[in-house]
Amino acid sequence: MVLAVLVCLLAGGCWDRQELDELALAFAAGLDYDMEQKQVKLITQVIRPGQMKSAESGGGSTGQGGQKASFILESQGKTVFEAVRKASFQISRRVNWTHNMVIIFGKGAVKAGVDKFLDFFVRNPEPRPHQYILVADGDLKDILNFKPNLEKASAQTINGMMNNTGVTSEAYPVTLQEFVNDLMSNTKSATAPLIKVVGEGEEQKLQLVGTAVFRKGKQIGRIEPKETRGLLWVIGKVKSGIISLPSSDGSEISIEIVQASSKIHPVLDGDGMHVHIHVKAICNLGEQLGGENAKPKKMIEFQQWAEKEIQKEIVHTIQCSRRMKADIFGIGEAFNRKYHKRWRTMEPKWEELYPKVKFSVNVKAKIRLIGETLIPLPAH
Repeated sequence: MVLAVLVCLLAGGCWDRQELDELALAFAAGLDYDMEQKQVKLITQVIRPGQMKSAESGGGSTGQGGQKASFILESQGKTVFEAVRKASFQISRRVNWTHNMVIIFGKGAVKAGVDKFLDFFVRNPEPRPHQYILVADGDLKDILNFKPNLEKASAQTINGMMNNTGVTSEAYPVTLQEFVNDLMSNTKSATAPLIKVVGEGEEQKLQLVGTAVFRKGKQIGRIEPKETRGLLWVIGKVKSGIISLPSSDGSEISIEIVQASSKIHPVLDGDGMHVHIHVKAICNLGEQLGGENAKPKKMIEFQQWAEKEIQKEIVHTIQCSRRMKADIFGIGEAFNRKYHKRWRTMEPKWEELYPKVKFSVNVKAKIRLIGETLIPLPAH
């Protein structure tokens, strides 16, 4: 009997439960910084649970009675935590961060240093480490206020865009945990996707427009979508994508990437620092507008063209990173793993050493499938 009573006392059940109708669920957080007032500006996208269901059945971002499925809260504070608590003054429920999908930094935040605004999201048990990090290329509030056509809130649209980046491999989705790990690195430069609202009126849409590059928490530059794929080639994170090439007769061909891998080999010798990058790509012939039949000899030619294009993307990205003195590939970490003792003297001056690293890029591409036909349709 005593044991039974003790078990009952220890089994607290749902003593700390929180009902859905008692919470305000945050889906997205926009973080900016006012340099003059030295205030953190927090823009929180909060959903209306009741409207989410009616919006789903009706399609679009508007729920029952024409009410939007989400709304925006704006608050300020000396810290993110203070701004979060002040947001609760504007509504009848406490903001809950368990379902937050994305954190987007504004221009003021990336200038001040984004590392100042992440401690709350790492320390607090509610925010999840797998939420995505992005940088606003334009007005932060416009992105969070964007009215999607298919989803109920812009946060869901952005989250879906991040999950679908593999189809082109021209954007690099970065989670909170990955971003913080890169910020804490003494040598590797952190990156995050750039997003903006493009178009006017009903033609507006959200679009990923490149990748922001950081050093010590501050944005120091950007790389474009093709250069972003060059980064992904090197670090082995290309999942898919299309390589469009002009054929010898002036027609176009599209080659689909279906699988890719890479290896980085750092070498220290008397001539300095060398890095050998080896990339392998398995592809399919996706489209051929005119030209010769897809014979084995022609496929070898297509493979060579694809290899040159992939190498071009990688070399271009390397050149951009060297100009910014930003090791976005983690080359310093590769040297550390192989030459740990010598790395101790290199690490403090890696920012100056990195542009002096000599790169060699070797690419091997193989076209595996050519589709249902050997004969391309004639292009006129």
